[in-house]
Amino acid sequence: MLWVTITGIMMIAAVAFTLLLFPVTINANSNKYGTAVEGIFSVSWLILKVRYSLNDKRTDILFFNRKMRTLNHIEQTRKDNTITESTRLEKSRKSPPIKSIANLAGPLLRLFRNLIHIPRFRYLDIDITYGLDDPALSGILTGLLYSVHSAFGMGHNFRFTPDFTRPLLDWSLIVCATIMPIKIVPPMIRFTTNKDVLRFGWGMMRR
Repeated sequence: MLWVTITGIMMIAAVAFTLLLFPVTINANSNKYGTAVEGIFSVSWLILKVRYSLNDKRTDILFFNRKMRTLNHIEQTRKDNTITESTRLEKSRKSPPIKSIANLAGPLLRLFRNLIHIPRFRYLDIDITYGLDDPALSGILTGLLYSVHSAFGMGHNFRFTPDFTRPLLDWSLIVCATIMPIKIVPPMIRFTTNKDVLRFGWGMMRR
């Protein structure tokens, strides 16, 4: 019985490993300016394709390019959009300290360096304008993006503009890439086992 169990586990592991060797194709075409958001995202793997439309708020699941199921997403309107002062104080207490976030810059940069070489980009054009609640956090993100931009020579294919005066996120992107799933596993293991990442996660769990 033990050998049967071990054999079954090994067969499942072998099948899973084999499936991870097949590439995943990702397509994205989206833009956001102000409150208007448009875009279509799709992920294809073997005989399966999942396509999401921001305009229609709909997800299509296709097998052999034949639509098998459609999921419609209905937005739920909030009954009360008023945020009380106590809620703001509670959110501020739950926000991670800037020092903890800054400690993640190194591990995140190494993760980006490892992941950026995995996809094979057939086409890439990204333009982002962003701003966070805290200008210091916007500065940290800007420094990280400059490091990634210069380290990988992304040139005019990746453009970003920080806004230190208000929370903001606008974008325009067209991406077509293929990814080998098995190549993502080692970098993610190294990132999640990093001491700074573990310390940050433990601190968030204790809040």
